[in-house]
Amino acid sequence: ASNLFNLSRQYLAQMSYNGIRIDMDGVLGEQKKLELEIEKKKVELHNTEEALWYRRKYDSEIKDSNKAIGEVLFSYKKLKPLKETKKGNYSVDEEVLNHYAEKENKFCQSLLELRKIEKRKSTYVDNLILFAEVDNYIHPEFNLTTARSYRSSATDPNIQNFPKRQEEGYELRKFIIPSLGNELWSVDYSGNEVRGMACYSKDKNLIKWLWNGIDIHRYWAAQLYNKKEKEISKQERYNGKNSFVFPEFYGSYYKPIAENLDIDKFWVRDIEKEFWSIFGGIREWQERYAKEYEKNGYIELFFGFRRPGPLSQNQIFNTPIQGSSFHLVLMSIIRIGRYMQRKELRSKMIGEIHDSILFDVIPEESEDLVLAVTEIMENLEVEWAKIVPWKVDWEWSKKSWRDMREI
Repeated sequence: ASNLFNLSRQYLAQMSYNGIRIDMDGVLGEQKKLELEIEKKKVELHNTEEALWYRRKYDSEIKDSNKAIGEVLFSYKKLKPLKETKKGNYSVDEEVLNHYAEKENKFCQSLLELRKIEKRKSTYVDNLILFAEVDNYIHPEFNLTTARSYRSSATDPNIQNFPKRQEEGYELRKFIIPSLGNELWSVDYSGNEVRGMACYSKDKNLIKWLWNGIDIHRYWAAQLYNKKEKEISKQERYNGKNSFVFPEFYGSYYKPIAENLDIDKFWVRDIEKEFWSIFGGIREWQERYAKEYEKNGYIELFFGFRRPGPLSQNQIFNTPIQGSSFHLVLMSIIRIGRYMQRKELRSKMIGEIHDSILFDVIPEESEDLVLAVTEIMENLEVEWAKIVPWKVDWEWSKKSWRDMREI
């Protein structure tokens, strides 16, 4: 464990030193645009019925505080409270506000939209500007000891906080660009959590499915939506992955899964029974792993890492899978860094975003680099990982991180 962290630190530090280029003109333009949108949305919010009542009563604009929001919703509008806080007050958390917004409450709609724009500006845009050097490069720090799950984290700025699927994060990826004349390349493991689960549970059927190239997420999505696999959309496969397979891996069961997917619970229950009839080895591992945690007060990962309690059921099952998957990425970063040094490549590793590695690549070096990195990552040097095949996926763009396309 200590060797892995100590060896990888120099390459993560090198990533930070290399830096990531940003489109500063674009970021500054986005900042001005968001400032205007915020002012416009504030005017809209302050002209809602609730805000006007608050202004008449207190002779001031309403503040974004739980007390003020609760007063206008429950004292003035007499809306039905949905739940209470630990202190016994009526809750006005995001779930509650979204509920009222869906009921066409203009105040809640405007407030949520304002918060979203403010978050986009403060979390993403302002931080890119704050941490950019005079050459328009940011140098995020990649940390190995702050995430309790034994994955990495990033700060100054948090480049890992630019999500792929959420619009506010995805769109701002367009400001992450390659160095002049270069290309952005990104690589990550395909289905790493499924492969990690196979390594821990040693479930014979899961191992067989992986060697046979069966897409487990597509298969179970097809069962959930009662369709042929070839008819499953990208979103439906995503739902099968994140709303069924992973919840089952990490200790959930059919009732919350059915509610989240808005599918009949008895239908999901029957599919769940089929899932466990096939992957009984995963259930046995879950039970064995939970007992070991109860006995020892910690869970132990491959490479010797330990995470002490108190831990939820989800954390007990999730930590070893995601943690060890990341550790394989760390091992690959070490080997890739050594390869690039040995070959004296001018291309650079510039980021580690969860389980993917980002490169700033000189075009004439791209073919050799892709082949070498693929060979390194798919041929792992640890015995426990050899029971399943490991595959990588590549993305590439000349323009920006947002415009990356699979190859």
